[in-house]
Amino acid sequence: MRRRLPYAPRPFGDVNVTPLIDVVMVMIVFYLIVGKLAEARDVPMRLPEARGGSSDRPLRMLTISVTATEVIVDRAPVATRLLDALIRERLAARADTVVQVRAARDLPYAVVQPVIDACRRAGVASVRLATEHVP
Repeated sequence: MRRRLPYAPRPFGDVNVTPLIDVVMVMIVFYLIVGKLAEARDVPMRLPEARGGSSDRPLRMLTISVTATEVIVDRAPVATRLLDALIRERLAARADTVVQVRAARDLPYAVVQPVIDACRRAGVASVRLATEHVP
């Protein structure tokens, strides 16, 4: 006499994918957060608005952020008197480096002018002023 099993045998191909979906969702969230952190490497500030211009970003860029109290070059504070020597050094290493100055929209021009003068003394042909694009 044949004995019946209390459950039906399952095929070998039946796989529970719920843990796999959980892991993939965690990885997606992780990479989204890391991408936002890597993108936000500049000093946070409200930039002036502009309606025209382009948003291309060259490969070699020297970013100078100007705040009311300090000048920051690539996330490192620099004294204004040493700025032209630092710019000359960067331009000597890579001639195709583009200089971009970031300053808050409510910052007086008298605070930004010494930075632009340092760029001129260092031999920078043109300085890009960062703005927020307004559609």
